[in-house]
Amino acid sequence: GETPAAGRRVVSMGDFHGDFDLAVEALTALGFLRDGAWAGGDAVLVQTGDVVDRGDDGKSLWELLFRLQDEAPKSHGRVELLLGNHELLRMQGDNRYATQADLQSFGGPAADHEAWAVTGAIGRELRRRGKVAAIVEGAVYSHAGLLPEVLDAFAGGKSGEEAV
Repeated sequence: GETPAAGRRVVSMGDFHGDFDLAVEALTALGFLRDGAWAGGDAVLVQTGDVVDRGDDGKSLWELLFRLQDEAPKSHGRVELLLGNHELLRMQGDNRYATQADLQSFGGPAADHEAWAVTGAIGRELRRRGKVAAIVEGAVYSHAGLLPEVLDAFAGGKSGEEAV
């Protein structure tokens, strides 16, 4: 992706956990959302995962974040969508932390499972758009950190900024 210009505003947020109203309130207060559309200009929003589970609106939240990710580049902004452990659980068919209302928003447990599968509406998009880490303005963002041995396995013995 595009490297942000020096001095560009970067905000990271995580763990919406299905709380659509709180997420919209926060995104609006931070200037990223207005009337349901991207309002962040050339800023970068890094959503660090755990958008789903525990709350009732994971589906609506992911739909909003996908839309913002599509809209942001039109004003030279950027939205990085990182995967948290709850997205990984759902992509593996584990919905034990989902509320009944969230499951029903997909059409019930079976439809929820389909939506998170490789070819499902959410699962397909997360596999295409989601990342485990992102580098923005020289900083590495992830949901819960990167173990040194994992970084070493992917970075081939490099360290520091060169590794990421």
